[in-house]
Amino acid sequence: MDKIIFVDSNFGRFANQLFPLFVALTIYERDKCYSKIYFKNYHSNHTIKRIPEYIVEHFSKELKEVVCFDDCKCDEIWEKHKNERESILLIRGYCQDMNLIDVNILNKYFYCPKDVEMIISNLYGDLSDYICLHVRRGDYLHSGNENIYPTLTPEYIDRCIEKYFPCEKVICISDDMNWCKANLSGNSNIIFADKCDNYLVDFYIQSMTKGNICSSSSFSVAGSIINPYRKMVIPSPFFKRPIGGINLYPSWAIKEIL
Repeated sequence: MDKIIFVDSNFGRFANQLFPLFVALTIYERDKCYSKIYFKNYHSNHTIKRIPEYIVEHFSKELKEVVCFDDCKCDEIWEKHKNERESILLIRGYCQDMNLIDVNILNKYFYCPKDVEMIISNLYGDLSDYICLHVRRGDYLHSGNENIYPTLTPEYIDRCIEKYFPCEKVICISDDMNWCKANLSGNSNIIFADKCDNYLVDFYIQSMTKGNICSSSSFSVAGSIINPYRKMVIPSPFFKRPIGGINLYPSWAIKEIL
């Protein structure tokens, strides 16, 4: 009987949904007794950013058809295996824990799709000599999130650039580009990724530069850990409320006091 990994990715937005897949890929590569990964992402709310089908199809090709996206087929597989505890590993929920993830394995499977790479190249040119700055604000400023998630300040950003990436060119991605332009335009080395309103473009930009300045965001961490240049600066503390027992970011991340 085949042992399978069933990924039920129904938690949060795009990056939060990626982490169960990150864990599944790690287990699949480490433990060769699993023959298949089945992936289910059944968010129907268009306001929640889903993992696009073509990303999952990409893994289907890389993993020799071991990933399945079709919801009905996944339901059928789950019903078939749900009582066979010895043959199925169910991965679901909040999986942003670097103890569960092997970044070397992710680098084997995660790279920018050609169509997204072409969009980025046409809009911003070659980013291999840039640093990526991600400024997350938006939902962090209301609904109680301001008590949990810190937001980067202009002073912090300037300090990170000067301290870790002096004289480097920087591309800024953000969900609040107006704030970024109002507060960061004084640095002539910064360009703003404002030519395309596409979160996948922003996500993969993070993986194409030679370093990252991150926000306290799963989007930042996910995009940075698939960047082969392992130089990422994260704010410290990462969250205003401590979360014990979970490594939210990789060991090589540079902590800069916010």
